[in-house]
Amino acid sequence: MASDGMKSWQLGNQRSEALRKDWEEVKVDIMYEANLAKFSQCARLRELLVNSHGPIEAQGNPRCWKTWNEVLLERIREELRTPNSRNQAVLTQRIAAMAAYRAAAAAKDSRAIEVAVKYASLRKPIPETGCMSSVRIQGAGKELDGIYRVDQLCPEVNGQAHYVNDENHLILGSKRGEHAWVLDSCFSPNEVTGAAYLAVQGQAELPLGGDKTWKWFDGQKHVDRILTIQTCS
Repeated sequence: MASDGMKSWQLGNQRSEALRKDWEEVKVDIMYEANLAKFSQCARLRELLVNSHGPIEAQGNPRCWKTWNEVLLERIREELRTPNSRNQAVLTQRIAAMAAYRAAAAAKDSRAIEVAVKYASLRKPIPETGCMSSVRIQGAGKELDGIYRVDQLCPEVNGQAHYVNDENHLILGSKRGEHAWVLDSCFSPNEVTGAAYLAVQGQAELPLGGDKTWKWFDGQKHVDRILTIQTCS
């Protein structure tokens, strides 16, 4: 009943309470299905898409529909081509990108969603994080303790792995020739202090175990405290 696309969009956004509960998880797949139907059923649009080459550029917010409209159209382009002219590597990567987003949205993992969108926009697979992909911190207090995983948005800082949980960062900071492993809610690669920190020499690897004395901020000053850091499988 809407007079144009923009009016349809406005009407849809007025009824957010009526959206299906898993909308964030399935919205990219539903847009894909709609576009697949459109380009499959209209010979002129199908010809235009199939005969195009290179990256497709869409409009909109790059953190959402600009990226996903580009990805799903590039997927559909390969699917509508004949098997002999299809680029299977492109098709496989676009399918994988959409699957990564679906899984991240289903898990309600905002960081994983950002990762999925970032690498989809780059048309690259999400990188593996290596054998030591996560660590467990104990002794830093309930706000800092927990499992930290290598951040796939920014996996390396100052030559060492960058770990994150929902609210905090564990990084090697560097400032005027000084280095320290820093545990803090702020991401500050150029600082060597934080909610907790351990001064080290150069680009030293993360100290594991419970035999290192960190400087821990107690609300007024930094005091000595033993933190235990262990790898997680």
